[in-house]
Amino acid sequence: MDAADGAAKMMNTSSFHIIADDYYTDHISVLSQTDFSGRVVNNDHFLYWGEVSKLSEEGVDFNFHVIEQTEFIDDSSFQPFKSGKTDPYYKRSAATKLTSAEKLMYICKNQLGIEKEYEQKLLPDGKINIDGFVCVFDPIVLATTKNDEAKEMYVKEAERLVNRKEFKNNIPIVETSAHENVNVDLTFVIVAQMIDRTKGKAKLVPFFESARSRKEVLDFCTEAYQSLIRAQVTDYRALWSSVILGELLPDLASIGDGEWETVRVKLQQHPDFSQYFLESPDEQPWQESDLVDSNETGIPLDILDSSEAEACFEEHKAALEAEERRRKEMRQQFKELLEETGYVTLVNLYQKFKCCSWVESVMNLFQNQIC
Repeated sequence: MDAADGAAKMMNTSSFHIIADDYYTDHISVLSQTDFSGRVVNNDHFLYWGEVSKLSEEGVDFNFHVIEQTEFIDDSSFQPFKSGKTDPYYKRSAATKLTSAEKLMYICKNQLGIEKEYEQKLLPDGKINIDGFVCVFDPIVLATTKNDEAKEMYVKEAERLVNRKEFKNNIPIVETSAHENVNVDLTFVIVAQMIDRTKGKAKLVPFFESARSRKEVLDFCTEAYQSLIRAQVTDYRALWSSVILGELLPDLASIGDGEWETVRVKLQQHPDFSQYFLESPDEQPWQESDLVDSNETGIPLDILDSSEAEACFEEHKAALEAEERRRKEMRQQFKELLEETGYVTLVNLYQKFKCCSWVESVMNLFQNQIC
């Protein structure tokens, strides 16, 4: 298997295992010695993709632990790494028992070397039994990949393969696209149903039919989202952080010691807090609560738990500090002007410092004294 083959197989596994926002297209099979011996690859020629649950059309739950057999190439010699398991690829791929102590779940290539910055899940007990297989060949497959590129000749070649006398009616073909996330889940559900025939039998849906159905779902969701934006967002340039923090924390005195944990408490104690934020009932995450489908326009309280909220606060605090420095500089300049000038007319004073609200107050005081 060359590097391109491995990357395509990785994308199919990635698309099945995780949500669309975390789908990575950049996977490689050529590694440094350091990355190969790290805890994700762990000196193995297989990856542990973690655990995921899927629901079939019949409403049956399936729980998968996903293993991908591959072959990693040394970036200095461009030869396969030598590990304790010296069996050739085709024999390793058929193994039904795997062990790898302290092996971490694979997420993406950028994770290698900085594993602590990503979610860390171990291969349970450092071992796993294999109950079923999905054989993916790129581009001729039992689960055909890249069908979004419409290369019909590859599908025909795969059909000829499985229609051979020794395979006929025993090997289903699932036409998939990792990029479009079409029929990827179906591939694994069918494997599970072949392992346990009491769990029903999924319908094999042609790629273009599945792609059309998925496009209809995406179009509907996109329109619903855009309608929500049009209805709720009146000023697309306004950020919740600048508006709300500016209202609830207008100056440095209002943020106290300036620590985010302290400020969060101050925000929740502010009399206008409920005008801007919504608390989820029973302390549920807002995505799992009824707030998702409600007409409420407030911001979920959960957002204050995010690192992005803290970053917004730090920016707001920096802006307040900059404004305070500017005010001090203007006061100093005003003081120096009075010291250097024997007399100052009110008109000149106002023209020079009219940008400062406190100058207007001083001028009003002078005028009152004159009157």
